[in-house]
Amino acid sequence: YNAYLESEPKNALSYSQKALEMAQKLDYKPGIAKSYHHKGKSLLIARDLDTAQDYFEKSVAIYKALGYFHQQGLVIVDLIQLDYVTPNYKRALSRISENVTAYSKSQPDSLILLKLYNVQAKVYMRQTNYEQGFKSAFKALTFAEGLKLDQEIARTKSTLSNLYHYTNNKVKSIELKKEVLAYYRKQNNKRRIGHALNDIGNSYYVIEEYDRALAYLEECL
Repeated sequence: YNAYLESEPKNALSYSQKALEMAQKLDYKPGIAKSYHHKGKSLLIARDLDTAQDYFEKSVAIYKALGYFHQQGLVIVDLIQLDYVTPNYKRALSRISENVTAYSKSQPDSLILLKLYNVQAKVYMRQTNYEQGFKSAFKALTFAEGLKLDQEIARTKSTLSNLYHYTNNKVKSIELKKEVLAYYRKQNNKRRIGHALNDIGNSYYVIEEYDRALAYLEECL
């Protein structure tokens, strides 16, 4: 599942289904919840959004019954990501606010918080509320760097690079996106390599460096 998720989500879906069948046979509730979550993520990437939501909600219900608060939060983040994609920005921001409060209590969950702040930054960006977008993205980056999670640092820098692009700082946007591109090349994550190449090409296009833009966009294609 993990090997195929980013590059071949439908193939990943078949592995999550196999895991689900095994977990159901064993009546292993955490495994069932995790498999539902994995199926939802595969379907989210494949843009089967209604079915993805069904699996996310099934997963949350099981984790909630088990009292697995951290795992429940990971699924909630993906439900909010689904709101972002749909888009339903009002519900996304409401859910983010509710869960930032919940996961900031006595023992703050830094991983959940960084994910919440990153998607919050993307929602604000879509609403052209760039000031709040930057605030949320820098909060996410602080958590990611504190946890030393390279993947989350890359994702947050990607969000920041897009914010710089839309606030007319294309040079800073390109600088950050090239860092992100280098990380994903090491991971051989073709889907995210493609996204980064496209974003760099767009930024070069806007500042009228057309030869560079064309090179990145052709590689992206």
